[in-house]
Amino acid sequence: MDCKTARLLLELDRPGEGELGKEGKEALEAHLQECHRCRRAAEAERPLDSGLGRAVRAVAIPAELPARLKAQLGAERKSWYRRYLLRRGRDGAVAAAVILLALLGRSHWAYAHRPVLDIEGICVDQSAFQDQGPQQIEREFADMLHVKAFLSGNFNYAFLFTCSVEELNAQRVPRLLFKSGSNIAEVLVLSDDQFNLAQSMEKPRFGSGNLTIELRPHPQDPKIAYLIIYSGDSIDWLFLSKPPDAA
Repeated sequence: MDCKTARLLLELDRPGEGELGKEGKEALEAHLQECHRCRRAAEAERPLDSGLGRAVRAVAIPAELPARLKAQLGAERKSWYRRYLLRRGRDGAVAAAVILLALLGRSHWAYAHRPVLDIEGICVDQSAFQDQGPQQIEREFADMLHVKAFLSGNFNYAFLFTCSVEELNAQRVPRLLFKSGSNIAEVLVLSDDQFNLAQSMEKPRFGSGNLTIELRPHPQDPKIAYLIIYSGDSIDWLFLSKPPDAA
């Protein structure tokens, strides 16, 4: 070790290993044993450091200092939490405002783009079911309303007024509305895939005021049934006197 390095290490030399570490301190002591100039410098600086240490340790610490430091640290901690919460609250308010503006914008867009009724189109759609037999009406249901309608040839389709899709117990089912004078009959086409028809057929006919509700099976297909809701005392007008296949 040269003298320049030793003088630098003397600046770091403190009681114990300090910043020099064990090896650094041993190397410095070995150089001081060989170099009388560095040894004299060390002898001059070490008493000064020792004296300053004793002087500092001799200074009395005020009894209220720990409490004051603790109170100051607590106040700074509270101030930091307050600033943190305010910042988080401000960020949350900004996020909420952005979401609210987005929702308002979407609502405004939906309101501005409300669909316009196509009166002529509705008439054309309804007229597509008029004056047709069950097979043609089934195709119209599939093409226009996207549901399967298994229709019986026993219905008198000359009285068919309109067709649509009804939601029954969360199931989309074909709906046919028949009208003859003051008599009205609503027919819902049900399939065994959607409903337990075997148990449903055990239910009796139900009357409520001027309306009657009954479930009738398809003449040929046991997996299809018709829920018929009609007004008046009789529903004979809804059915043909002779089925098409009975000449």
